[in-house]
Amino acid sequence: SPVLGLSLLTLGMFLLTRMSQDSSNAILVRNMVISGVGMGMTMPTFTLAVQNAFPQSQLGVVTSSVQFFRSIGATVGLAVMGGLLTSRLRTGIERDVPAEVTNALPASALDSINAQALANPEEQERIRAAFGEGAEAERLFNLLINSLQNALESAIVQLFVIGFAISLLALFLVLFLPEHKLRKREQARSEDGPPRETTPEPATPSSLPATPARRS
Repeated sequence: SPVLGLSLLTLGMFLLTRMSQDSSNAILVRNMVISGVGMGMTMPTFTLAVQNAFPQSQLGVVTSSVQFFRSIGATVGLAVMGGLLTSRLRTGIERDVPAEVTNALPASALDSINAQALANPEEQERIRAAFGEGAEAERLFNLLINSLQNALESAIVQLFVIGFAISLLALFLVLFLPEHKLRKREQARSEDGPPRETTPEPATPSSLPATPARRS
């Protein structure tokens, strides 16, 4: 049912909001599985509910419309969430990076710092070289990486909070959906009306077989 699916999805999103850098891979997999199962139970049920609410003659149009708006929503949602992640990450970097780190880096190097520095070794080496050599430079570099991790964690958690709020709202709205019995095959046929009777066309002279002429 959509209520059970959205409940699992909401629970999974809530668990994702509770994660941190210290969370293990097992906890991450558990939370993703719960969210995925809830999403998998919800999507086909909504498609079936929409199909059941329209007559059989409009089934193709309704199904394609559901898939179309689902694709549009996924595209727009991904773009919005990506923009929010970038904005929140930039805000977190400006908030969490200590002043001694920003003072030690050139302005051009500071502006180019992003989340890729946490996963790209070449980017890390470029940032490390910007600090110079020595133990103090290594300390500042590690302090910057730690600040980036904190900023990225905060940005991702904020996105999960938004996802949790959206799934909770969807769970609330689905409780007010009207309940319809599933349409059976006989009902679908009756909605389309009785089969049309075709009246045979009268035979024309050209369609009649030619009769052989009698011999006198």
